[in-house]
Amino acid sequence: MSEKKLVRKKIIEDLNKWDIIDASNSLLIEKGIKGFTMDLVAKKAGMAKGTVYAYFKNKNILLEQVYGEVFNSKRKEITDILESENPFINKLKMHAEFMLKLATDNKILLGELHKKGYHNINPFDKDKDNWYGFSKQIITETLNNEIKNRKLKIYNVDVLVSLYLGSLHSMVEQLISSKSSYSYSKNIEELIKLFEMRIK
Repeated sequence: MSEKKLVRKKIIEDLNKWDIIDASNSLLIEKGIKGFTMDLVAKKAGMAKGTVYAYFKNKNILLEQVYGEVFNSKRKEITDILESENPFINKLKMHAEFMLKLATDNKILLGELHKKGYHNINPFDKDKDNWYGFSKQIITETLNNEIKNRKLKIYNVDVLVSLYLGSLHSMVEQLISSKSSYSYSKNIEELIKLFEMRIK
């Protein structure tokens, strides 16, 4: 196969993959996890079910990709928050508010995944290399710069950042499992105060 044909084949494959992801996202919004089937994904994407399975071997793999894209689409916003010129504590608060708003915006879908036991594809799962690992890396770098610039003495940066993200993860879990509206403003204030006390 010529190089030109290979490039064309790759473009078609990428387009098909994104069509499937877009169709899946729309279907989840319309019907939730209960109404999510590979048959309906194929129908919505306008392709044969076999084509969908050619790209995604099963529903869990497809869901993981869909929810991965939800997070990946927000990476730049997270980076912009944490690398802004704002004081470090303000950046941390903005980060917490952003992540909890993201969870709130996706609460129904995340909650249904949680109930169905799909913990391994939850994009807020701290054991996966997604928002947790990504945020931890940037926050750690930012805090190390803060320590250097302000000549602070903090010996357990990794532990401190892990505690912050662990607490944030617990708030996300509480938000997802809460049947009523969950107000996280007070919890964020308390979390930021505790963090601030440890870097003074």
